Amino acid sequence: MSTTSASPATDVSSHVDNLQSPISQQIVEIGDCHHTPRILSHTRFLFRASVMVMALNGVSRLTGFVKLLLMTRTFGIGDDADAYAAANQLPELLFAMLAGGAVAAAFIPVYTGLLARRGAMSAARFANTIVALTVAALGGLGLLVIVSAPWLTAHLLTPGFSPTQQALTARLVQVLMLATFFFAVGSIYASILQAHDHFFAPALGGILIDLGQIVGIALLASQLGIASAAWGLAGGALLILAVQAPFLWRLGLDNRPALALRTEGMAEMAHLFWPRLVTMGAGQAVDLVVVRLASELAPGSMSAYFYAVLIMAYMPRGLFAQAIATVIFPTMARQYNAADLVGLQATTTAGLRATLSLVIPAAVGIIALGLPGMRFLFPGEELDGAALSMVFSLTAILGVRLISDASVDILSLAFYARHNTRLPMVASVAWMATVFGLSYALVRPLGIYGLAWASALAALGLAVALLIVVWRSKHGIDGRALAITVGRALLAAATMAVAVRLLNCIDLPEMVFVMVGMAGGAAVYVSVYAALGGREPLMLLRRANL
Repeated sequence: MSTTSASPATDVSSHVDNLQSPISQQIVEIGDCHHTPRILSHTRFLFRASVMVMALNGVSRLTGFVKLLLMTRTFGIGDDADAYAAANQLPELLFAMLAGGAVAAAFIPVYTGLLARRGAMSAARFANTIVALTVAALGGLGLLVIVSAPWLTAHLLTPGFSPTQQALTARLVQVLMLATFFFAVGSIYASILQAHDHFFAPALGGILIDLGQIVGIALLASQLGIASAAWGLAGGALLILAVQAPFLWRLGLDNRPALALRTEGMAEMAHLFWPRLVTMGAGQAVDLVVVRLASELAPGSMSAYFYAVLIMAYMPRGLFAQAIATVIFPTMARQYNAADLVGLQATTTAGLRATLSLVIPAAVGIIALGLPGMRFLFPGEELDGAALSMVFSLTAILGVRLISDASVDILSLAFYARHNTRLPMVASVAWMATVFGLSYALVRPLGIYGLAWASALAALGLAVALLIVVWRSKHGIDGRALAITVGRALLAAATMAVAVRLLNCIDLPEMVFVMVGMAGGAAVYVSVYAALGGREPLMLLRRANL
């Protein structure tokens, strides 16, 4: 499925061996720090885990690109694609609120704390109870959504669609709710594996989802139309559970649903969960508003918007920011539980520096490639010149959102690791209100571009707000080091953009320009960034012994 502070708490009763930042060592001078062999070994493991997750996320982005090509070639931009984009939002809302990010952000700190204090048996009882509650809640609500899908799509989700398009949207919602149920259970199991520093199986999720949709479209599109993508998604979600099972078994984990509501950890989970539920609900509510407003615009506007989100705000973000966040969050939770606030600050700073050093050039590079880059992504004739221009313009606007969302992915961990989910909740509700206001104000004069600007500007405001709060908190973030990294990245990315645009002045076939532009642009960025003293991307590989 597809999109977040207060001063840190200091009353921690137990202390364990401090763990230094898994990413900070790619940035700070190794010679200025004193590490035990055990910590160095653990740091190297986490570097390798980061690279492995990035590599698998890279494969996932490749399979996602193939899926995108197949969907645009098969369905184009129009009524069917708009219906699918709309139908996906309601199941995503339930997934995000009852599983996914809402559960993971609260689950991992509590689960790792139980592992450290009480051992595997207590942690397993807690995990089994969370799985059982998720199955019950999402199963009941999912059944309600399936039954009421025709009414929901006609009156709440897509009132601007024609009756035929509304009926198609309702059928897609029903299939996607089945996929959401499998996703929900898989997300809990993925959090358990990540808490045990096992990242391989969870990182396969995106690949399996894409493969399921690719197979579904290839085999069933002629019979089922756009519903083939939904059934493929359900198959991919079920495959995730099948792949996770042997990894859980190898770790000796028996995570079958079993209710034990009074088991240790449930009270803290509830305390942490409800603010995160509101936070995730705010994010999905924004997408529902976009769907509702876009349903009244020209046909193809909605699918063009979500294609642009996929290109700019999803692919690079998942490849870099979410990969780094996935690996560092369990360590951040352990650092806070060990009262290692200095280490937690270093991890937060280093994770954000590494993330921005990667997503800034990604955003600038996609924009610099221009329309040739869009034609590379959509080589068929299903998207005409006007549709490609619309997707590119939306993609360029959402570059601001990519950098902002990636920053929020890391900054939010500084709160969740401290068991603080309330302040991100307040920030997200304010962000949601900002998006709503800007969307309704800008959609009339600017159409679908107004919705993109509303999303981008509100995301920027959220990132800046969280950054200020983290920076001002005790042991929050090293603002000077972060500013240096951002300055280097912006200057190096600007140089890269100039180089790519100069390359476009040469009479080259578009395919050659795009391929050379991507490779050459990356080389220019890394060279300039390194010449300015930046080492994050190179150190990530060097410290992983790759």
